[in-house]
Amino acid sequence: MLAAEFLGVPFENMNDGFASLKLTNMRMELSEGAQGEKIINDAYNASPTSMKAAIDLVAELSGYNRKILVLGDMLELGPMEEEYHYKVGSSVDAGKIDYVFTYGKLSESIAKGAKEVLGNDRAFSFQDKQQLSNELKKYVTGETLVLVKGSRGMALEEIVHALQK
Repeated sequence: MLAAEFLGVPFENMNDGFASLKLTNMRMELSEGAQGEKIINDAYNASPTSMKAAIDLVAELSGYNRKILVLGDMLELGPMEEEYHYKVGSSVDAGKIDYVFTYGKLSESIAKGAKEVLGNDRAFSFQDKQQLSNELKKYVTGETLVLVKGSRGMALEEIVHALQK
């Protein structure tokens, strides 16, 4: 808005522009699943910072009886990739997040870190999206919030679509 104001764009035009603004798909996109659960689809991209920010946001949201994280690999992180994944999992707040499901080889480290704070019965790792989806559906109710986040190459929108069927 400051840039538009600096360029002399009238406020009414700014308002119209923001009203018609379309966000990119799969960036904190809210939808509803088949059980009435709310799904935050943030499967467009992921880094340690954006992953932590999304998890923290979900942890602070109220009005849900269950909060589930579905986290995929964060790609192209270099030689410290395992450590970055582990730190994401170990930073999950056990009092605010109920379950963690991970997909991908690197995300096994997220699950490992999450198991240390949540326990083995609340953190799960998968290498097959269909198996993950089938297991995830057992934990979802109408009062559940599900965050789906991972790098674009993991195609985690397939999990979102499975929840919507």
